[in-house]
Amino acid sequence: MKDYELMLIVDSTLDAEATEEVITKANKLIEKNGGKVDKSEKWGRKRLAYPIKKHNEGDYYLITFKGESKTVSELDRVLGITDQVLRIMIVKKLALPGRRKREQEKKREKRKKQLSQRQR
Repeated sequence: MKDYELMLIVDSTLDAEATEEVITKANKLIEKNGGKVDKSEKWGRKRLAYPIKKHNEGDYYLITFKGESKTVSELDRVLGITDQVLRIMIVKKLALPGRRKREQEKKREKRKKQLSQRQR
């Protein structure tokens, strides 16, 4: 499974319960299609750069999850036709180059320790 981030802009005229239903729907879709939700954050209400569906403000949410390509395509399909959702964007998280090097160095050090212990 790969790491993904889902950014949602939800209609700001909805009440708290309706907004929570949309987020719960997204989380259930992820889990139903073989994914696992890592984190769900509310970023708050922000003014949009340009009107979307005649709205000038939206509630931003970020959901970090692990999933397969079928999970992503199903999320895109279902949330794209949901009226309460103004915009969605799903991106695959990439490992940072510096982070990858540190992880490789840790693995090398671990191997060296294991080899030195075997030789004793």
